[in-house]
Amino acid sequence: MICGDTNARKIDLSQASPTWQNTAARTGAAAGKQRRFSCSVILPTGEIFVSGGINGGSSDSNAVKEGEIYNPGIDWATGQFSTPDSWATVDAANAVRNYHSTALLLPNGRVWVAGSSKNANQGDPATVGELRIEVFKPGYDADPNRPQLANAPLSAGYGQVFEISSPQVAQIRRVAITRCGSVTHAFDGDQRYVGLSFSLLEGNRLRVISPPNSRIAPPGYYLLWVIDANGRPCQQARFIRVCSQRLLLITDRSTFSTHEVQALGTPATFTNALYVILEGFLPSEAGNPPVTPAITFTRPDGSAVPGMTAQLNSVDYEDDTIPPDIAQRITFVFNIRFTSQQAFNEIPAADPAQNITLTVRHGGNSEQATLVLSKNPNPYMRDGQVHWLSTDLRVFTMRPGLTRAGITHGSGDGASINFIQALLGQFNSTPTDEDHPFFDVSQDPEESQLELASQAGAQPIFNFAVAKVRYRAPASINADDVKVFFRLFTTAATGLVFNAATYPRQGDGGGAAALLGMAGGEIVSIPFFAEARQADMRTQPDATNVKDLGGAGAVEVTTYFGCWLDFNQPTPRFPLNPPHNGSGGPFGGTLLSVQQLVRNHHCCLAAEIHYPLDPIPNGATPGSHDNLSQRNLVVVDSDNPGTAATHTVQSTFEIKPSVVPIVVPPAFGFFPDVPRPQQPPPALPPGIAREFPAALIVEGGERGQPQPPAAIVADFEAQPAVAVVATKPRIEHDELMIRWHDLPRDSRVSVYVPDINVKQVVAAAASRNGPPVLTAREDNSLICKVGDVTYIPIPGPRALNIPGLLSIELPATVVKGQKFTVTAHQMSGYPRRIIGSFQLTIPVHTAAEILPAEIRRLSVLRHIGESIPATNRWRLVWDRYLGEIADRVKGLGGNPDEVVPSPTGDGRPQAPETPDRRALTGKVIRLLYDCFGDFEGFVLETCEGEHIFQACEKGTEEVVCKACRFGFSVTVWFTFTREKKVRIQRLALLCC
Repeated sequence: MICGDTNARKIDLSQASPTWQNTAARTGAAAGKQRRFSCSVILPTGEIFVSGGINGGSSDSNAVKEGEIYNPGIDWATGQFSTPDSWATVDAANAVRNYHSTALLLPNGRVWVAGSSKNANQGDPATVGELRIEVFKPGYDADPNRPQLANAPLSAGYGQVFEISSPQVAQIRRVAITRCGSVTHAFDGDQRYVGLSFSLLEGNRLRVISPPNSRIAPPGYYLLWVIDANGRPCQQARFIRVCSQRLLLITDRSTFSTHEVQALGTPATFTNALYVILEGFLPSEAGNPPVTPAITFTRPDGSAVPGMTAQLNSVDYEDDTIPPDIAQRITFVFNIRFTSQQAFNEIPAADPAQNITLTVRHGGNSEQATLVLSKNPNPYMRDGQVHWLSTDLRVFTMRPGLTRAGITHGSGDGASINFIQALLGQFNSTPTDEDHPFFDVSQDPEESQLELASQAGAQPIFNFAVAKVRYRAPASINADDVKVFFRLFTTAATGLVFNAATYPRQGDGGGAAALLGMAGGEIVSIPFFAEARQADMRTQPDATNVKDLGGAGAVEVTTYFGCWLDFNQPTPRFPLNPPHNGSGGPFGGTLLSVQQLVRNHHCCLAAEIHYPLDPIPNGATPGSHDNLSQRNLVVVDSDNPGTAATHTVQSTFEIKPSVVPIVVPPAFGFFPDVPRPQQPPPALPPGIAREFPAALIVEGGERGQPQPPAAIVADFEAQPAVAVVATKPRIEHDELMIRWHDLPRDSRVSVYVPDINVKQVVAAAASRNGPPVLTAREDNSLICKVGDVTYIPIPGPRALNIPGLLSIELPATVVKGQKFTVTAHQMSGYPRRIIGSFQLTIPVHTAAEILPAEIRRLSVLRHIGESIPATNRWRLVWDRYLGEIADRVKGLGGNPDEVVPSPTGDGRPQAPETPDRRALTGKVIRLLYDCFGDFEGFVLETCEGEHIFQACEKGTEEVVCKACRFGFSVTVWFTFTREKKVRIQRLALLCC
């Protein structure tokens, strides 16, 4: 360092106690001169070029025009300062370089020198500035034998292996990077020279290892050089961006069965089976168009897997509107295709399955995962185009008197159980071909919607599910006592990992009984059956869903299982917080209906094949294992034309917390790991609150005791059958990956998650090199900018799942008939895989088409809300959910203030039913008066006919007169006196 003195000094920061020391003596014409305001530039040879400066004072008359080169005395063979350092004076410049001069290294190895304030004066540069530019040419500049750098990547991550090429590869002795300079006030503190490890490859190629971390090479642009045996740098360096980059390999399908491929027919395509994410890349560095990552499948012996390929589905960006010089995640979505059965046929005969290695490469980045090819004769179910909408698991609704496959749904107690048993008998006795009645059950998201209210259009409505189980095995190999469990997750969920807590059962084999799935003392999944529910779930019979499957050689055998999904029925079943000593019952205390335990208008249904000889391993998911199948779908209509409220669609959801907490670098904020106090919501009505003991309404379960962290980690570390092999295995926080698909890019999206610190989430996302697509709002909402894909860090650990509300306001430009799709996927931190997904489908209709169902939705959700305690984790989410739906009802032309809580969803006030109390709903068509003009009653018309009610009260006359004039529907509650006369108990008007 030269700083206003004639002696130069140096310091070695690698020493235990570094101190400034004199360099070797300066020589030549510049020796003995001060160089105030000089500039220093590191050359590609590792030498230092010094230009300009003033020999004392600030007058140009004392300028030092000679240049100097300092050789630090590095032995480049060892990288040590083991040879003598030295100084040399070089050619003098023409211009004076005083205060505010600049010197920068050029890609051809020359030094660009410019600027200066004459006599160090301030003022207009046109008057006091030096406008001439000079270029210094080091001694190597004119050498025609300087090597060439023919090819190099645009960027490199830390510790990454990449390749470069040079025609003079055999002569290369050094590969180095120099940081692009940034000069101010005669000082360039942004310079750095980093030598890189390298080795020779065939074909004029060099394999180079980038700097190990940002302490050695801070993120940014560098010039990449090769230097030959004579110390000559290449003729032209390449710009390379050194930064935090990596390739993430996310598997959504890890097991593939020969039976699935046979059922699909070749070529068999598994859509969205894996995701490859380039993190920290500029869009330009991925190529234009993006260079597709190379994917190979290899057997244990290193040979390629025949007939198995990866097919690019789409390339998704976090924000495709930002400038191309801003880094972001670039997500490549792949399908996996089998063009033949050869991949399975070549598995050794003695092996039921084979592990294969999936390798992904992009530039110098690579990742691997292990997949399983199975030829086990096992019962299985097929996914659809996406695994969260299985083609073998279908749902439908029925009303009394309707018929499906020749089976009519009756009326009265037991009718639904009788119907599903008879229907399964019909399904299993009908030949499986293209005319099988199973194919009449629609897979369309809109047509297959289930009903949360117990009535629709004043008629009872019932929900059902049917699962198609396939089996292919030799004629002598049978699968006996195969059982299917049906489970409803209480909302759109992403944490569907198979384990004993989420999918519990009592016993094994055909007599096994499904129990309540629990997390942190709350119910997360509820089983359903084809037989009447029992109070003690451990003894629940369901023989209808136990079948023997016989092998038939190459022919695929199909068997049908099903259940009555009685989640819309008002019968009390389970406590809000079942005791921790078991989830089987029988339960005492205050019981809620399954309907009251649901936390969304649409929920996730999963079917599980239970067969002890083909067990589902812990850690499996519906996407990775063919013994699990699901329908995880939410449908919410948008209005057209309407208002912002009617263009806003919403869905609650639940995500599994991460095993580890979010780590935010200090530069992005300080977030103490303490519980965030919540604003208490309005208290429940006293009549409801009295039903819930204090010990049960504390979040976390019995007496509010949280699950210990060790238990959470153990739950998450349950390894799947297939583990991802990472280059640097480490547990990171999970992320919610939301793919926006065809959603209009000017839609407004908010994610309300009151249980977490959204500012911490945004800070964690900002610490990753990417565009600012997330914003934290004071009401604890995340505002998401819509692109192709958005990644949201998930905090943890915690005992309870994280509830949230996704709200999407579509632009006013949407029109009737359009349909949009959004999918959400939880991506685990390690192993990197998808553990659960759900889909939101948004059809566009008119207000008249939407309003009746929206009133019914608000009514039944308000009924559910009455049973959610004030301290429950769902309370804040539910209040906002109801508020947005009420705004929709109002915008659609209804009156949300008159929509009352009701399990039937009819929105009318509910009077307690007694054996002698009845109710009729209809319209007043006539008012009755006697010969004196006194009011004596009215006629109510219902679907069953006309009914005469006698009354003389003035208030009753006013109510029914108004109902008659405006066409309002009226509900009349009445009883019979001992004289068999009708006595009106209560009247209610439905005004919308």
